[in-house]
Parts: sequence; structure tokens; C-alpha cells
Amino acid sequence: MITMVCTMIVKPGTKKMFLDALKTMVPLVRAEDGCISYGGFSDLQAEFSEQWYREDRITIIETWRDEEALRAHWKAPHMDTYRKATRDLVASKNIIFLKPEEP
Repeated sequence: MITMVCTMIVKPGTKKMFLDALKTMVPLVRAEDGCISYGGFSDLQAEFSEQWYREDRITIIETWRDEEALRAHWKAPHMDTYRKATRDLVASKNIIFLKPEEP
């Protein structure tokens, strides 16, 4: 199992456009073979989180059965469409890939 966490800072005034593109992607990605979970998250603005809160941050968290499923996802035609739709909306991006560890 692989979990990918992609944190993006969107350009000013583009958050709604980005979220609209993401909303279109969610059912397509969740239908892919090997997708265990996929979703987008915005920062929670709460008293306990104020020092970390960013209005312009979007985080996508996805979990895949294995590397083969993740590779297929990256090559899916709807991913090209999504990349083109969001390319000019993102100011910065950080992606990490995680594997489970047994304590």
C-alpha cells in the first residue's frame, strides 16, 4: 500500500477554480483499479490550528494498492486533463510518498 500526500499552494484568487477541477477528478480517480482512497482537503481554521492555517493550501491525500496502480493513475488520460486545467493555478507543490511501517 502506498499513500501519496500532495500539498499545493494555489495562486491568489484561484482556489475555487482549483477545487472545481479537483471535484471533477474525484469520482474518476476513485473508480481507478487499485485506488483505496482519494480526496482533497483545505486547512481547518480553528483556534488550535491558527499558527498552521493557510487559506491558499490544498492537500490531496490518496492511497493506492501498490506501485503498479499508482503508475497507472499517473498515466490515466483524466490526469493529463487535470494537470492542464490546474497547471497555471498552482504556485508551489510538494509531494511525498509514504509506506506503512509496523511499530
